[in-house]
Amino acid sequence: MFFIPSIFVIIIFILLHSNGYVTKILESKPLQFLGKISYALYLNHWIVFMIIFKPIFDLPGGHYSEISQLLIFVFTTLIIIIYSYGTYFFIEHKFGRFLRDKYISHQ
Repeated sequence: MFFIPSIFVIIIFILLHSNGYVTKILESKPLQFLGKISYALYLNHWIVFMIIFKPIFDLPGGHYSEISQLLIFVFTTLIIIIYSYGTYFFIEHKFGRFLRDKYISHQ
């Protein structure tokens, strides 16, 4: 029980204090963007998956090639990212700012 969290802490410590290839990848703009909307991605991925991805594969007689499966997966992933950015921007960001301005600054 103690071993796995200790290794995790060591890995995080090494990544935080290095300027290597992994650090450069983690500091890239696309990964920073995904990190910013990660909570929205977490909340929305199942909804979008169930609305788009699952019904396509539940169609009767659907024999899908690996290429079509990959294209459907990429399309669904893009939709999840776009939808999650929208919910992040309009709900987390804008509504959060509204609540902060309304309740925190007037106390």
